Formats: sequence, structure tokens, C-alpha cells
Amino acid sequence: MKILLFFIFIFWFICINVFSSPATKSIEDIVSEFSENIHDDNDVDDNNSIADFLYKAAETPMNLNEINREHLEQFPFLNETQIENLLEYRFDYGDFQSIYELSLIKDFDDETISNCMPFITVYPKPDLAKVSLKNIFKFAKHRITIRGDYGFPQKKGYTNGVYLGKAWASYFKYAFTHKNASIAISMDKDAGEPFDWKYNKGFDFYSGHISIKDIKHCKLLIIGDFKANFGQGLIYKSNSYHLNSNNLAALCQRQDGFQPFFSVSEQGFLRGFATTWQFNKIQVSAFASHTRYNSESYHRTISSFLKKNTNNNYSLGCNILYRHKFFKIGSSFCYEILSNKINVGLDYRAKIKRFYIAGEFAVNEKGGFATLNHINFLMNEKLSFSALYRYYDLKYNSTYGCAYSESGLNDEQGLLIGFEIKPFRFWKISTFADLFAFKSFKYQIKQPSEGYKIYFQAIYTPNNNNNFLLRYNCKQMSVNDNDNDLSHTQIVTNYRKHTWKFIYQAKLSDFFTFQTGAHSNLYKKDSNIDYAWLLYMDFNYIFRKIPLQISVRCAFFDVPLYENRIYCYEKDVLFAYSSPAYSGQGFRNCLMFKYMPSPQWSIYFKSGLNFYTDREIIGSANEEIIGNKKIDLRLLVSFKF
Repeated sequence: MKILLFFIFIFWFICINVFSSPATKSIEDIVSEFSENIHDDNDVDDNNSIADFLYKAAETPMNLNEINREHLEQFPFLNETQIENLLEYRFDYGDFQSIYELSLIKDFDDETISNCMPFITVYPKPDLAKVSLKNIFKFAKHRITIRGDYGFPQKKGYTNGVYLGKAWASYFKYAFTHKNASIAISMDKDAGEPFDWKYNKGFDFYSGHISIKDIKHCKLLIIGDFKANFGQGLIYKSNSYHLNSNNLAALCQRQDGFQPFFSVSEQGFLRGFATTWQFNKIQVSAFASHTRYNSESYHRTISSFLKKNTNNNYSLGCNILYRHKFFKIGSSFCYEILSNKINVGLDYRAKIKRFYIAGEFAVNEKGGFATLNHINFLMNEKLSFSALYRYYDLKYNSTYGCAYSESGLNDEQGLLIGFEIKPFRFWKISTFADLFAFKSFKYQIKQPSEGYKIYFQAIYTPNNNNNFLLRYNCKQMSVNDNDNDLSHTQIVTNYRKHTWKFIYQAKLSDFFTFQTGAHSNLYKKDSNIDYAWLLYMDFNYIFRKIPLQISVRCAFFDVPLYENRIYCYEKDVLFAYSSPAYSGQGFRNCLMFKYMPSPQWSIYFKSGLNFYTDREIIGSANEEIIGNKKIDLRLLVSFKF
């Protein structure tokens, strides 16, 4: 089998390089590529925010003649230098006449321009006096999205009656979007959750908002669900996917402000009222929120319903920001009424010639102190240096904070140092080392401990049609040794995990793309060594005469130890993110259809089959499936008008 796979890879490699031709990037391609660069094996709860942000940005492309620094800073594939160069180009030469002028801007390579295309447009600046409620409704875009998921064979929780609902999940969203306003209503029910009025009011989770922005001094007004991102995340940070980016410059949070919440994730948002006002260079933001967080993600059993919406949080907060061309300084405040928790912080970001510095200092009502400081030095066009230092006191904690850390904003000290270099044409190499230490106990660590991470990545892009990625990670941490026989003494040992990833992407034409990848992990704890691997191939074909696109994945894996599991991103339907964990031995096949009978209608269907060769029972407890295979189905219908 391994020899056969090897020859298949060689065959496709030769064919693709011989017959490849130029192709354009779709929004799905950008979501896929960005997702591949977010994390290797981190189970991030807010993965959907990646797809949500990029798809939402593509719904209402921004005008290059109106876009400002704050808008540009939201896009993770643009660095500080590129943003500066774009703004200077517009200042020097006036309004853009075409999006293809981006090729004239320094440091805007083909890849960057391709990434920008779905999110930008060019037209003359409109007369701001014409912005009115009538025009907002006249030029707004509407989208209705309905999705259903189903998996079989039936899990034990359904057959024994423990799960209150059926084995299907459902999702509904209506979105009204305009460059100056948005309205959204989202409803979600996970598999196993009841769809009735006894336990739920129909769906299990509801989300919605109404927002307006850029109306005179009112920069933003939101009623409903929203995200908050200020400073470096010691007090407020909702977009957690930036924390796992392998782009060193992206570790510095650049977003400051509120954003409407479009997702159905039951964590990472505030619910209430938020507003931002701009007075020359001073920006004032404030919010009031009442949010009910759940201690469990799924509400499928009677016991889980008893815990639903039991964590009430009433909070008030504000931020004052002074923004200059070369620096900004801000101050954040948060007060949680029921618990009397208070967080106060001061943050900064500045450009000094080739240096970009950013940081934040924060304290809470217990006197706990936290700080994070980041520096990025662009030595020249081919070499940059980054360093990030953080210190989080044992007494410090933040309910809405989510800054860079290894184990949360509490009891951690660490230093990250890295380089990014372009040694040759078409090559880009990134590397960093992160050292961290904990003074007290941590989850699964019953004593003070320390650890490190080492990262290396090389990307080779000889043309617009071919891309090679090689990545290596090494992580060492302490962990409780649960294998010892001592009943009163907990022994702590070290484990080390090595991760390798190789990805090759190719575009044969505007209609056919191909990707193959190999992942492997080496997990070592004491004298025990576990090796895991995953091989996959992706094919994507767009039919010329009918509006149909087909995507296929074939993956083979051998992952004996669950602690050494492999996460691998795979293409999914609109507004969805999928990065399944591979564990055990077997293969996974995925097939997805995208059918667009008209520009208004989009229909997606995805099926996935997991077949295991090392077991006759999948899962455990109520998630147990009798047999060695499971199938998941997903159907999505979207209508925009």
C-alpha cells in the first residue's frame, strides 16, 4: 500500500508540473490556505471564526478608495509594511482606477494580490451625504442559509434513550449586509439536542444583531451579539484564531473595536449593546452586556439541561483610544457586576522606522498583573526579526481576555524569538523558539514546571500554480505520570512531541486543482515512543458547461495513541470549518458537491466515511458506535438576493 501511494504521488507531481497553467483564487481557496497556516494539532474552539470573517468580508468587498488602516489591519495576510505602502501609494497618486494597480505597490507579490481580490473593489468615493436608511435598504445584500447534518450508524446515546434529540443537526441564518449596516439572525441545534418546546424553544442556540457604522461621528453601533477586540487581548479578545497563526507578525493583535457576531459558536461573544464614536484622533468605545455561558457545549441529556444558561455574567466596559499616523495608545476597563471583577489595562502600538512595537499592561481587582510586549524589526526586504515576552501573574485572570499564551492568562512567563527570511527568489522561511514556565500547578501538572516549543517552516512557490510547504514543530512539557503505582504521590514526567507536515498544492487549470499532504507525529513519554502518520490527496474539479464543482479527499492514517492524534483541515461547505482529529488506523474519504444553478442559489452536499481497520467499536460511553465505520452527511442551501 505505501509503495502504491508513493508512485501515485510521483505520477501526479510530474503531470502537474508538466501541464499546469495559470488559475485564479476563489474565496474557498483562500479559506483553505489560511486555515492550513493556523495550527497543526491545536483543537481551537473558535475555528469557525476563520471562515466566518473571510466569507463575511467577501460578501461586501471594500472600496480601495475608502478603505483605511483599521480595515486593512483586519486581514491577516497583509503585514504592516504592505499596509503602509498601500496607503502611501494612494496618498501619492490619488484614487485607484483599477484593482490591478495593486501590482504597482511595493511588496505586493502575486500571492498577496490574489488573496486580496475577493475582498476589494474600486469605484469613486461616494457622497457621504447620500448615506440614508433608504439607500441602505436599497443597496443591501440578503442571504438565507439552511444547513442539515446527519451521522450514522446510530450512537449508543440514541439507542438507549439518553440523548433527548435525534441524530441530526440543523442550522439557519439570515444575513442582511451593507457597508454601513448589517442584520443577522442565526439558529443552531447540534446532533442529539431536542428540537421541541419542552427543553428548548425550538433551536438550542439563538444569536442575532443589528448594527450600523460610519454615520458621521458614530463609527459603530451594535444591538445584540458582538465581539470585542482591544489592545493585545489581556482584557478583551474574541478572535482567538490569530493566537495560533504561524505568521510571526500576526501574533501582534492589530484590531481595536467591536465587530458584529455572525457565528453560531456558543462561546466567545458578548450580548447587549456596544458603540464606538470617533472624534478626530480619539475613539471612544463602550458596552453593556448580559451573557449566559454554558458549562457544557452540548445539551443532549437531562443533566446537561440542568446546567444550561446557569452562568450569568453582567458586565460593563469601555475603551479610549488615541490614534496617530505612527502610533496609538489606548486604555480598557471592564467591570463584572455579579462577581465584582475589575480589569484595567493600558496598551500601545507604534512604528519607529523599521521597528513595529506593541504591548499591553493590565491589572485586576486582586492586584494581579499581566503584560505582553511584542517587537517586529524589518531589517530589510528579505529578513525580519520578532520577539514576544509575556508575564501573567498567578492572581491575574480575565473573563474576556485571550492573549498569546501556552496555558491561559494566569501564572505564565514566556519568551518567543523568531525570524522570517526570504533567502532566494520564491522561498520564504520562518522559525521561532518559545520558552515558557509556570510557577504553580497547571492542568495535568501537579508541580511548577517549564517547557518549550520549536517551529520551522519553509514555503517554496515557483509560480502561481505550484506551492510547497514543509513544517516542523517540537513541543516539550511536563505532565502527570498516571502510570505510576504510588497512591499518595503524583509523579510528574516530561513528554516531547515532534510534528512534521508536508503539503504540495497545484493548479492544472482554471478548472482543476490538486493537493497532497503528509503529516506525522512522534510522541515520546519516558521510554514510551508512539509514531503516527497521515497521508491524503485532494482533488477539486469545476465543470465547464454546468455550474458544478466536485471536491474529493482520500486520506490514510495510522495513529495508535489518542494523545498523539493528528488534526488536518479539510474543505467544507459554505460558512463551515472542519478540522477532524485522526485517531486509530484506517482511511477517510470525503466527497463534496457545490452546485450553483444561478448566481443567487448555492447548494452544497458533503459526505464523509471513516473506516477503521483496528477496531470493531468506535468511541466510548454514549458516543459509542458498534462497527468499524461511520458516515457523516451535510447539506447546505444558500439563497442571496
